[in-house]
Parts: sequence; structure tokens; C-alpha cells
Amino acid sequence: MNRFRIKTDLGIEAHGGLKIKLNDFCWIDESVREVLYGIISAFGVLPADSFKLSGCVVTITSPDNYACTAGYVCHKGEVYKVDAHTFAAVGISGDPIAFLDIDITNDANGYRAFDDMTMHDTYEIRKMKLACLDDLNPAIADKMAITAPYLDEVIINKIAAKDSGWQNVVFEGDWFNSGGTYATCQYKKDAFGVVTLRGFAEVTTPAAGTIFTLPVGFAPNKDEMFVFASTGDPGFLKVSADGTVSVFSGPQNYVSLSGINFKTV
Repeated sequence: MNRFRIKTDLGIEAHGGLKIKLNDFCWIDESVREVLYGIISAFGVLPADSFKLSGCVVTITSPDNYACTAGYVCHKGEVYKVDAHTFAAVGISGDPIAFLDIDITNDANGYRAFDDMTMHDTYEIRKMKLACLDDLNPAIADKMAITAPYLDEVIINKIAAKDSGWQNVVFEGDWFNSGGTYATCQYKKDAFGVVTLRGFAEVTTPAAGTIFTLPVGFAPNKDEMFVFASTGDPGFLKVSADGTVSVFSGPQNYVSLSGINFKTV
């Protein structure tokens, strides 16, 4: 992270102290924000995302009356504390929409004199609390929804979005899905590069060789060998680096793909 150096390598004693200016605090503030962005980016979370970190459970206690538990939220890259509180949505025309909004107060100890001798509040206490607008107010789009997800949910959704989902295999030769109560032969790759196979395949005349071929990006770096259940002795299934999935042992009528998984990277 960026750092604001207030002394040289020789120490404060060598050169004396450094006067802190407004721009210095801005530099520190942006440095801390950059650290937060860096941490959440590891999970695919963007600075503009809004999510709950803990607590902040909102319940409707009666029509137009809300209660919120204490906790913390992150809204557009800034972390806010939320105190336990209640809120009544009164005086709102139309259908009221509750949300979490920034609430700024000032610490009396920060009432300071500037160089021009004017007095100003300098210690902002930035929290979030419930507020309300009517459903047609465009300003709602910039607020934090009370139904905002928790960080773990955001991360899970980001990871799930990189999952390929189950894809049907394209058989070669005379192989086909056993059907009935058995799973369809499929493959998928998750966000961590792990490919999983499932399903039960069969062929009328016992056969060896290629059953199907995985697409580019779904094959292991090196050939892999797996034991599979069959009607006779356990067989050996070979998943090659070129993507071919084949019976490596003697001819078989049935092949179970369930439980087979491997890394692509």
C-alpha cells in the first residue's frame, strides 16, 4: 500500500518533525481505501459493489415501521458502522421504499479554527441508518438496499458465475446414456479449474477406446487414469491431455463416470 513518510531513514531526530497538511490526510485516506479495494478484488468484488459485512438485519415491525440490528456494511468502497435502531416511514407519498443511507454527524472535539480564523467541524462520524423515499424517486438507485447481500454471498455468486455448469457429453462410436434411474453423462469445470464427470454410459457390444472427447480447456495437463465400476471387474478409464476419455482396460459394456474429477491447471 502507499505510505506517508513522516521521517527519513535517519529518524526524526536527524531532521526534526514534518508539518501535516490537508493533502497528507487525503493521501492516507486514499491509501487505506486502496488496501480495502485490493483485498475485496481477490474475490472478484468491485469497489462499486455494496454488501453487508455483519449484522444489519432489517425487519418490518409493523406497517411502515422498521428495525435494524447493529453491524457493518460496505457501500461503494467505504465501510460504515450501523447502530441498532428503528425507523418509521411517515410523511412519504406513494409507496415508501426503505434503504440504508449515509448519516453524518460531527464529534464536538473536532470543532477547529482554520487559518482564516473561521471555525469548522472536522471530525465526521460517518455511519449508515435506515431512511425512506417514495418508490418513484430516482435517488433510490444510489442508495443501499436493505436486502443487500452479505459479503460471503457476493463471493459465492462471483465464484458460481465462473462455473461452466453441467454440459452433456457428445459420444463417439456406439456409446450412449444408460438412462432410466442413472444420471446423464456430463462434465463441468468450476472456478478453481476442477473438472468433474458424472453419469453412466453403455454400449451394446463390449468396446474399448474413446467414449467421448472433452472440449479445449477441460482436459488435464497430463494423462490421468481412474478406476470405474462396471458389470465385471473394475475397469480403467483414461482421461488424456488431448481431452479424449476412453476405456483403457479390456472391452466393457458399461462405464460409470461418477466420482471422477481432476485439475486442468
